[in-house]
Amino acid sequence: MSFLQRGEPEPQAEDLFHPETYVDAAIRRQRRIPAMVLAVPMVIAFVWLMWTEGSMIGWAVSVPRLGEGQFALIVLHMFAHGGLMHIAFNLVALAALGPAVMERLGPLGLRSFAAFMVQFFGSGLGGVAVWLAINPTSEVPMLGASGAIFGLLGYLMRQPDPQDQPVPLIGPQLGRAFVEWVKLHLPLLAIFIIPVLLGGSNFGLAWEAHLGGFLAGMLLCRPIWAWSGGRPDWVPDEEASA
Repeated sequence: MSFLQRGEPEPQAEDLFHPETYVDAAIRRQRRIPAMVLAVPMVIAFVWLMWTEGSMIGWAVSVPRLGEGQFALIVLHMFAHGGLMHIAFNLVALAALGPAVMERLGPLGLRSFAAFMVQFFGSGLGGVAVWLAINPTSEVPMLGASGAIFGLLGYLMRQPDPQDQPVPLIGPQLGRAFVEWVKLHLPLLAIFIIPVLLGGSNFGLAWEAHLGGFLAGMLLCRPIWAWSGGRPDWVPDEEASA
């Protein structure tokens, strides 16, 4: 047992979450590149299909459609959106989460770029897998990048500090990370909650896809982080600089 003497400041616990580290303009721009690579085709596809067909429902995924052999929908549905508000919210979330994930994957290069894409699409596949498993007979197809984006959120939940390794999947650190992340990112959480309150079912959103993507993102975090190099983007690659 220890006691503080009168007048001594009470020790403060170290922050679990660290803000995005800004070094120079070049690295700040590089952090945005993977998210932009995903956002551009999302916008192009949205404008094209809305202009030519009036909706993107043709890219939505469901068990009956997969039974007809439309397997491309497993990926295409991640680029499809139900309306202007749907794509706007997803793009804002992607722009907010993407740079933070890239900060943790190391300096922009072929490996870190590929790691980001594996994290995104792997999480999206986890989201659609859970949705299909829970809705095998649904005649209402699902579309949207929310599952994949929630996977980026799951990644950040497991690695709150870009300078440290991901926290264990089971343990008090993860619970503390969840509570602190919610307190620090209430505006970002509103981006996910508002579309649901305004009529998420009309957008093709589904909690099953969100949950599946989030869990897949958490599971992928550690292997993706290790494969990418296990260092933040302001730390140079020792092998490359040797």
